[in-house]
Amino acid sequence: MCIRDSPNTPLSALQDFWSNMTELFSGMLLNHTAHPSSTTTISQLVSMNQRLMVRLADYQNMTGGGSDLANEPMGSHSCGTVPDFSHLTTDIATTAASCFTPSAPTTDQVTLSLHPDPDTSLYEAAAAVHFAPIFKPELVKKCANTMNFSAMSGKWCPASILEYEWLENYYVQFLLEKYLANYSQNKFPNVIHVNALGANGTIQIGNSRGYGIMDVTLLANLRAGCQQSSVDPSRCQELEVAVLDRLGQHPLQTWEDDDTGRRTSLPT
Repeated sequence: MCIRDSPNTPLSALQDFWSNMTELFSGMLLNHTAHPSSTTTISQLVSMNQRLMVRLADYQNMTGGGSDLANEPMGSHSCGTVPDFSHLTTDIATTAASCFTPSAPTTDQVTLSLHPDPDTSLYEAAAAVHFAPIFKPELVKKCANTMNFSAMSGKWCPASILEYEWLENYYVQFLLEKYLANYSQNKFPNVIHVNALGANGTIQIGNSRGYGIMDVTLLANLRAGCQQSSVDPSRCQELEVAVLDRLGQHPLQTWEDDDTGRRTSLPT
């Protein structure tokens, strides 16, 4: 849990909130002094029934000078944003190198955004298409052109933000496949931001299909956990096979559709 800044809120109200929160959750709050989050395993947290980690933006004021039950916000930086339709192939290659290549350890959270918002001009162009009293191909073409994506024929305009997100997710598959190509050596971001989640831990990619993003995330966490010397290698192998089997149920799926911008390989 991360509690953000609370501008124009009296100091007494902030401290009362923190006091009420510690009373409400009592022993469930992680004691960061006794059990640092960077070294305490999930199994240890479960055994102690300490299930809630709290970071406070206004740490000093809210806690009245500090607390074993909260930390200041963790630093973070973005390793990339995908997809950028204006130069998709380069964007995916650059982001894969930045987000998945092993690097020096850091205390910052590394974040990956898989849902950049479209330019506001797309909303305007799409509204012109879908609220026009009669169908006008020139409006559809204008809408498609605002996406600046060479793979599109100009004959389709997303009818909703969800349809746009399906197109984004279609190419997110290609990025995550780069992680899977060498998952035993690659690293994975601490935080990923996604849109259009579907059933069974998938992201929707259009045509009622989904890609197993949750299984990719599980695999990354499994690899990180299995690097601990105390973990039974046979158990790790067993779990890895199970996760890969799940991922095989929702693998990379591609098809050709000039109108909606789907390609079986990354557009050049």
